[in-house]
Amino acid sequence: MGSRVLISESWYKGDFNQVDPLAQAIHDHIIPVLGQFAMVIPMPATKPRARQPVHALTGKLSKLTETFYADGLLLKNPPMSGAPEIKNLGSKEEKVAALEERFYLNEAFITNNGKWGALLIDDKYDTGASLEAACSILRTYAKIGEIFVATCSW
Repeated sequence: MGSRVLISESWYKGDFNQVDPLAQAIHDHIIPVLGQFAMVIPMPATKPRARQPVHALTGKLSKLTETFYADGLLLKNPPMSGAPEIKNLGSKEEKVAALEERFYLNEAFITNNGKWGALLIDDKYDTGASLEAACSILRTYAKIGEIFVATCSW
């Protein structure tokens, strides 16, 4: 079963049985090729859910890598009333611009001084607009150094 099918059939229907195997796969196959990072950041969700799949995955990965779980650092405002859905915008550039206006940082989240590498986790990669916009916002934060990205499907 492909990763996109696995995620769409389990995560979005409230089945979190794949969180541990996905976190372990990222830990075993992706983390070794990345540079040093001190925190793991979940991509803010597009749709509100009682329990967010990417947050569960990121929390588990944070434990496996013994890094800081930065849930609450990168946040996303809901779309303005009447705004088109991101997926309905024409170009990647339009999507990135719209998303950059919605993402924001809780700069008070990290209280100690320094600059750290970060691993941003998202559930899927389509056009890359969400990841590009999120990384653009993260780059504005003086406490973020190098940014790495991992996704569960493409």
